[in-house]
Amino acid sequence: RSIFSFLSMVLTRKRLLLIGFILILLIGIPATLFVIQQQTDTRSRAEKATNLYYQPESSQSAPLEKELDETFTLDVFANPGSNLISAIRFEIEYDPEILEVDGDCSAAFVPDPQALPTVMFGPVCTPGKIAATVTVGGDPTKVVSTTAKIGTVTFTAISETGDTPTKVSYGVDTLVTSAGNQDAGSIDQYGENVLAAADPAFIQIGAGDNKDI
Repeated sequence: RSIFSFLSMVLTRKRLLLIGFILILLIGIPATLFVIQQQTDTRSRAEKATNLYYQPESSQSAPLEKELDETFTLDVFANPGSNLISAIRFEIEYDPEILEVDGDCSAAFVPDPQALPTVMFGPVCTPGKIAATVTVGGDPTKVVSTTAKIGTVTFTAISETGDTPTKVSYGVDTLVTSAGNQDAGSIDQYGENVLAAADPAFIQIGAGDNKDI
């Protein structure tokens, strides 16, 4: 009886060890697969490194100073960082009670021929907004990989701002499209939005006769 008891105890321990091992597998395998999937998803997403901004440079504390009825331009620049840009869809937003654009919108935005020269959409002007999409066109080798001027927008000042400058910003539908993984060091996936930041311009408008000389 003691031998049978001993064998029964050994078999019971083996069963418990086997059951424990199976439970570890059942819990561990899904967890491992989840971690691998998360790592794969992270690698597959493009690094958002592109910054859109305006030139001349301005800030809320140091705005560009313009006069009433003055027509002026802002250059749209893109710094791609580690990205490769094939297209930009943007919405330029402004206060239509302070700034206005050309009536037929043809001069509202002019793309730079050296960067993204092909206009796929627009420009389309609605009160307070200019929308357009520019691309590299049919030559995928001309992707934007360094800081470049994308185009120029033209405004006319129609109202004074007082002490608070008006802002020219980018709308929520603005995006920058990646050209994809074209070099060994890039994880960009074709068509992904790689816009990291879009910095506004600040304009202060005063009556010309009242400006300090």
